[in-house]
Amino acid sequence: MSEIGQTLKTKGIRAKKRGGITIENKKETRGRQPTPISKDFIKYYEKYKVREVASKVELADMLNISRPTLDRLIAKYERL
Repeated sequence: MSEIGQTLKTKGIRAKKRGGITIENKKETRGRQPTPISKDFIKYYEKYKVREVASKVELADMLNISRPTLDRLIAKYERL
């Protein structure tokens, strides 16, 4: 292939990449969606506050979430 043909091909590829990158940048969400605060969380958290649920580990097991996720949900809920 000639030099001119190669240059045009390279420019076309670069333009396609740039177009794809700008489309990706327009997407509103990046990464994983945050875990929403559910009605179950509120119910069990209130029980935890009055010590009907013994520990955070037990509370996380009841909600089927990890302990760090539970800590994030608690912080988010208390900010509301």
